Amino acid sequence: MGTRVAAVGLETIYGFEVIRRPKYRAALLEAAVVLNAAWSAYCLRQEFRTQSPDLGVVFGTYDLVSRHVRRPLSRPGELAEEEKGLFATPEDVEGFGELANRICSGNHVRSLLA
Repeated sequence: MGTRVAAVGLETIYGFEVIRRPKYRAALLEAAVVLNAAWSAYCLRQEFRTQSPDLGVVFGTYDLVSRHVRRPLSRPGELAEEEKGLFATPEDVEGFGELANRICSGNHVRSLLA
C-alpha cells in the first residue's frame, strides 16, 4: 500500500517522467517507508477502535543519519523541529493522500530527485 501511494504522490507532483530520474528509487523508498508506517498504525487503530476507543496510535520512522524519529521533510542535515517525533495516523484515504503529497513534495525527497 505505502509503495503505491508513494509512487502516485511522486507522479502527481513531479509528473510521470519522474520514474526515469536516477534517484527515483531512493525517493520512492523514503516516501514508502513513512507511508507504510502510517498504514500499519492506521490498521492497529482500526483493530482496537471498538475495544479501546481512547487508545492512541501514532507512527514514526527512525532516521539512522540524524538519529531521530521523524518524517523526512527537510534535506539531510537540516532537521526541523516540526518533523521530529511521533505523529497521529491519517483518518481516511484523503489523509493518506495529503501525507503522501507532504512527504513527496518535501525538501528531502526533492533533493533526491534533483
